[in-house]
Parts: sequence; structure tokens; C-alpha cells
Amino acid sequence: MEYLHLEVKKIIKETEDAVSIHFKQPEDKKIEYKSGQFFTFIFDINGKEERRAYSLCSSPYVDADLAVAVKRVNKGLISNHINSNIKEGDTIKALAPTGAFTFVPDETKERHIILLGGGSGITPLFSILKTTLEKEQKSKITLVYANQSKKSTIFAQQIEDIQSKNKDRVNVLHYLDEENVGKKKLLGLKKQKPFLTKAKLKEMLAPLNLKVNDPVEFYICGPSGMMKVAEDTLLSLSFPSSIIKKESFVSLETPKSKSKTKNKVEEGEPKKVKVKYLGQEYDFDVKPGVPILQTALDSGVDLPFSCQSGLCTACMGKLIQGKIDMRMNLALTDQEVDQGLILTCVGHPMSDDVVIEIE
Repeated sequence: MEYLHLEVKKIIKETEDAVSIHFKQPEDKKIEYKSGQFFTFIFDINGKEERRAYSLCSSPYVDADLAVAVKRVNKGLISNHINSNIKEGDTIKALAPTGAFTFVPDETKERHIILLGGGSGITPLFSILKTTLEKEQKSKITLVYANQSKKSTIFAQQIEDIQSKNKDRVNVLHYLDEENVGKKKLLGLKKQKPFLTKAKLKEMLAPLNLKVNDPVEFYICGPSGMMKVAEDTLLSLSFPSSIIKKESFVSLETPKSKSKTKNKVEEGEPKKVKVKYLGQEYDFDVKPGVPILQTALDSGVDLPFSCQSGLCTACMGKLIQGKIDMRMNLALTDQEVDQGLILTCVGHPMSDDVVIEIE
């Protein structure tokens, strides 16, 4: 596997608990990426390899450098390490940009791109916003951005500047918890569910006069609760799931929960799996209850991965033959699954003839 070594050019403190990290583009071989994709960073922390996925906030059509934004997660090993220790001149090991949550501009199109973000979920949406503005002169953009407060809003000033310079094409709708719930109520409150409701979101979208048959596309990224509210709202308005793209920003640093019930894939005999990757073929037997990715790694096969929780698409492959069961999938759409895409980190073979191809 080919690894990248990204040199930190500068670090900008975006909010009290978030920074954007800007990397130099390598002079010998430019790193190509699409708006919406992410890097998988690899760190050696206390002698153990740790991987985390962070979306690019830079646009391949606008920004000379590569950039990501990282917000501190409570007790988050990597997010706190990055915010506290990474400095200009450092080098970060990473996998090449990947991810299915992508926006590919088409200069001939005239459409309405609607971005619905919450917190650090703005990261890939900011890239999409800039790309649309630059490459689709006929298209317009609406950003609905939910945060706890104005001071916690990542890229607040940059977004304001973009809107003021492009009032005819860019519309920004902010939702702030402190304005809708109240500062006093927020103090000491353990947030169990999003304050942004379906009713409030419908109210915010109403002035846009969106019609189901309009050339419109939706891109959602943020905490899981906020994403569910956004998706449920759009579906209740009769927009088809085919024009709704989602990128989960569930914390990858939260301990994984273990099911108390025995899953059907934990029973039976080992299944034979063949993985095609970088021109090589690897054959191994996958034991019941063990994911395909874990078996490959234990066998010495260095496949790409990040979250190992079905939240990102770093380990994505295409099922060429056989059947698999994915215990958890928050990254692939139903359409992508129908096309044969699978996540090896949560994929369990259900037949003895599984063949997977990974690009």
C-alpha cells in the first residue's frame, strides 16, 4: 500500500476547540481528490497505530493547498493530539483521499445544491460549496448550518464573506441552539438529541419554495441525530432518497458497543474469501463472527481502512461474487449497496465463494 506523508504548512485556530490544518501539495506528484472526500491519518500513539478519517475542507478547484478541519472530541485520543501537538513543519502519515460522499461539478448544469451541516460536519460541505461556486456558474447553493453558538461555528467568517460576495447565488441559513433554546438552558445540559427539529427545518426550507421535480441535490453531514432529522424531513417532503447524500460524522473515537445477542454470522464454518487489491489476489478463510477486514489484517494483508465501524468508506470494495452480511452500514446508500459496494470492516461472508475487488 502506498502511504502519503503530508507536510503541515500552517494551522489556523477556527474556534476554541477546532483547528484547520493546511498541507503543502507535493511538488513531484500532486494529490488528486474530489470535494467531499477524506484523508485517513495514521499516528503512532503510545506504541500503537491509530487511524482516523478527516474530510477535506479545501476545494481541488479553488485552493492551492490541502486542508482538513479537526474539532476536539471529549476524551478523543487523536482529535486532542492533533489540536494540542501538531505544529507547522510536522509530517502526518496518511492514506490517499477516498470516500463516496463526493460532488463532481458539471459546468453545463443549472441546479440548486443544498448543504445541510451540523458542527464539524461543515468540513466536506465547505469544499462542495466552494467547488460549486467556482465550477458551476449557473448553479446556486443554500447552506443550512446548525451549531450550538456563533462562537462555535467553524468557518463562520469565511462563509459570511462568501455569501456577501455572491448574494445572488449563495444563501446561508444558520441555526443556533443558544438562540432557539436559550443560553441558560444550554448550561450544564447533557445533549441527548438535536435541538433542530423537523418542524424547524421545514420552516427554514419553506422560503426556498423547493419542488420535488426541481433540479436539486441534498448533501448532509453532521452528528447522527441532526442527520436523521434532516433526512427524515426531506423524505417527508417527498424528495427521493436518490438525490440525498449523507456523510456520517459520528465520533470514531467512541468505544464500540458490543451486541449482547449472538448474530447469525457467528455460527457455522469458516468461509473462503478472495480479495483482489493492487493487482494481487489474496485468499483466506474468514471465521464466523470475524469481519473480512480483520481477517485480512491478521493474515498480513495490508488493506485500506480507517474507522472499522461501518461509518466511513475507507475499506470499501465491490462484491464481484458471493454473499456477505454487513452488520452496520452508515456510509453507503441503498443504491450503492445495490451496485455491489460493501464495507469490509463490517462485512461477513455468507457463502463460500466470496470475491471482493478493492481499488
